[in-house]
Amino acid sequence: MDFAQKYAYRYLIYQGTLAIRPIAFVGSEWWQRWNLVYWRRKRTQIRSAGQVANWLHNAALFSAIDFDGFDEDVFWSELDALKSAFPGNEFERFRDIFLCALFEFNEGRWPTLHEQSVLVKEAGRGV
Repeated sequence: MDFAQKYAYRYLIYQGTLAIRPIAFVGSEWWQRWNLVYWRRKRTQIRSAGQVANWLHNAALFSAIDFDGFDEDVFWSELDALKSAFPGNEFERFRDIFLCALFEFNEGRWPTLHEQSVLVKEAGRGV
C-alpha cells in the first residue's frame, strides 16, 4: 500500500469519527431522557453511528501498525454489507471521501465538485 492510500484510509477514519461524534449529544436535555418518541426517532442515528464505529475500528488498528496485513477487499466488502443492511444511511459517502482524500494527497488540494463527480464515475458508481 502506498502513502496516498494510507493517507486516504487515515482520513476516512477521521471522517468516520466525526460521523459518530453527534451521538454524544443525543438525549442530553432533561426532556429527552424520558421521551420515548424522541428515542424512537434517534434509534436510526444511534444504530448508524454504531455501525460506522464497528466498521472502522479494525482500520484504526491497522493504521496504528502502518496497515501491515490490512485487507482492502474485506474492508470495502464490509462497507457494501453495511449499505445493503442499512439502505438510506448514506454509507456510500465514505467511499467518496476516500477517493477525494486520494486526490488531495496526489494533487495537493481537495477536488472540485466536478472533479468529485468524475472520480465517483471512474470508480464505477454513477452520481
